[in-house]
Amino acid sequence: MIELIPSIDLLDGRVVRLQEGDYNKITDYGSPSEWSKYWLDQGAHKIHVVDLNGAKEGKLVNIQGLEQILSTGIQVQFGGGIRSWETLEDLFELGVRLAILGTAAIKEPDLMIRALKVYTTRIILALDARGDKVSVGGWLENSEVTTEELLKQLEQFGLNRFIYTDISRDGMMQGPNISGAIKLCQAFPGMQCILSGGVSTLDDLTSVRSQAAEAANLDGIISGKALYEKKFLFAEGQSLLK
Repeated sequence: MIELIPSIDLLDGRVVRLQEGDYNKITDYGSPSEWSKYWLDQGAHKIHVVDLNGAKEGKLVNIQGLEQILSTGIQVQFGGGIRSWETLEDLFELGVRLAILGTAAIKEPDLMIRALKVYTTRIILALDARGDKVSVGGWLENSEVTTEELLKQLEQFGLNRFIYTDISRDGMMQGPNISGAIKLCQAFPGMQCILSGGVSTLDDLTSVRSQAAEAANLDGIISGKALYEKKFLFAEGQSLLK
């Protein structure tokens, strides 16, 4: 089964969506506590939470918003601003189930490797890409490392799951880069793969489901804007993916 995972992006304490990662193109959707309760009521078991301020500043910023979300009891996978061991342990202490590291994989590789060794099953790589190159620092900085190179580097240290986001599709409602995700899933069959960015209709989810036969390790898809704007309901999407 492919799990549909609603996304909550936090900026200045609010739930927002960006277009293509552009902090000047923001849509404000409201309160994190209200939305987390809503997703729980809709039947979601997990939500994807990103601290956008934290991703830019390299430290946790939206702690209050995260605490509001966690107080609902929903399982959280969280990323944005995890650049130290103390931050990682603080998040787990707060109740975060899965930690998402992206920039650290490029800029603080020792932290990434240590996290994989100690918390193997609780670490997810944020593989945020422009073309085939990895972007870091809240998508504001492009690296010279390709997506496949980074996965190969981290595979030897036990990485077993990643989120693939084609930044050019994120928030654009033009459909996800399914072929890009499938290619990486096939190249790394021992890892669980989650697709993010661009989901706009139930047809997009149908396409993901039909092509997932080519990659049995594609087990999740993150959706934000389409769910917030009621292009389809969570229950409809999850039922279709089953």
